[in-house]
Amino acid sequence: MSLALVDLRGLPLVSLPGASRTRRLIDSTAASARLDLKHVVVVSLFTTMLAFVRAGIGIAIAPKSGVAGLLGKQLKAVPLRGKPLVRDLGIVALKEREPTIAAAELMAVIRQSWNRDLD
Repeated sequence: MSLALVDLRGLPLVSLPGASRTRRLIDSTAASARLDLKHVVVVSLFTTMLAFVRAGIGIAIAPKSGVAGLLGKQLKAVPLRGKPLVRDLGIVALKEREPTIAAAELMAVIRQSWNRDLD
């Protein structure tokens, strides 16, 4: 089972704040599709978002990484069909300092994972 963004028209949404990158991405994608989303509750944390969904306030759009391990037995994740909602990420480091061995290894693992996901 999966849903398209348009399937969410009129449904009450528990959402992140409008200034968050995730919410801006969701809202801009909806606007491009000429779709008004019904944000009824705004929360700052994924755990709070899921608590409101559990309470029956509405549904939520969240990245898998944000809710992984938090769904419990009451909730399930349903994939969105269509063009994926994607954000660009980067690694930030000090110019004038070489990374520690641990930081260099972490960056190598991240780059390797990103490259694998792009193939």
